[in-house]
Amino acid sequence: MPESITVQRGVAASPEQAYRYFTNGTLLREWLSDLATLRPEEGGRLHLAWNDGYGMVGNFTSLVPGKKVAFTWVGSTDQAASQVTITLEPSGEGTSVTAEQTIPQGAAEGLGAVMTKSWESSLENLASVIETGEDLRFTRRPMLGVMVDAELDPEKAKKHNVPVDHGVVLGGTVEGMGAAAAGLAGGDAVVRIGDTPITGFASFAVALRPLNAGDTVDVVYYRDGEERTTAMTLSGRPIPEIPATAAALAAHVRELYDWVDGELVGLFEGVDDAAASKKPGPGEWSAKEVLAHLLDGEGDYHSYIAELVQGAERMSDGPFDNSDLRTRVTADSYASPEEMLAAYRHLEDQTVAILAALPDEFVARKGSYWRLAYGYTQARPHYEEHFAQIRAALKMGGV
Repeated sequence: MPESITVQRGVAASPEQAYRYFTNGTLLREWLSDLATLRPEEGGRLHLAWNDGYGMVGNFTSLVPGKKVAFTWVGSTDQAASQVTITLEPSGEGTSVTAEQTIPQGAAEGLGAVMTKSWESSLENLASVIETGEDLRFTRRPMLGVMVDAELDPEKAKKHNVPVDHGVVLGGTVEGMGAAAAGLAGGDAVVRIGDTPITGFASFAVALRPLNAGDTVDVVYYRDGEERTTAMTLSGRPIPEIPATAAALAAHVRELYDWVDGELVGLFEGVDDAAASKKPGPGEWSAKEVLAHLLDGEGDYHSYIAELVQGAERMSDGPFDNSDLRTRVTADSYASPEEMLAAYRHLEDQTVAILAALPDEFVARKGSYWRLAYGYTQARPHYEEHFAQIRAALKMGGV
């Protein structure tokens, strides 16, 4: 009989609710993996992946709603398949979740201990996501305090005068956080953190995974074509108070949008369409195109919220870049900045209405609701970055 490991954890959910966290891609990503695609039926596929490069494929072998989920597991470093069996049993007002996994033939010595530790931390995270909404992989992770402008490829590296073909160009840093204190700034291209090459936004998480707040790590970056290294002390992640209800979230976002609208009205006051359409340089957005990006993004939020509520969230491996084609067409389809601002306010009103109407069962699904609400609590730096783009574009255009 194959050797196996067993881990048990109680969670504050009914067996039927807990079952969904093993059979829905959106929910699996909230506590177990970074990517999950699956067809939850016997014989159906299962594919999980993590940002550090590890992944698994398997097939469901048994599905008993509210009681059992079983599937094969072939990891990217495994020589043979193992079997995972999840058993769900009522326990008080919650559920006892038991994860059992066989150890593959020919496995390296010590793999059982590694698997045990992995399932212990994963089930601890499942309990946290269900009970508080917090993904511990995120809330316990230290922060750099950066905003990303672009992920480098050879063409972008040449544009930014970086003599390597990988890295992430910073759009800015957050005052009071580790990156700013270490001297990093917008326009810097980060290529390595500690021993981890930075190849895209996801590699930040890989670099930070083994580190804690207060740790100091070397950051290699390029500024004006010159390679530099700085020691950065990692900041703790401040966790804001999350609006507890749909109504409270809608009110928070309404206040945010009132501030955004006031800033935009001031920026475009007295600016005609010709001035707003001037590009500050080749390949850069005009002030009107920055506004088009905000307008397009607001419409995208509507689709994202609907997908999250339905538990059918679309995912992309990236790298992700904004569509200049879409931005240009959106900007050209409006006769003036005033028309665009009016359309943008209409979309904002729709967003607030959608948030106010979030179903109670979605708000009770704390992991998904927490992610949605947290994003809005962190939105101001993103808007401030775009306000700076608009100011720069109008200044270069002579306004």
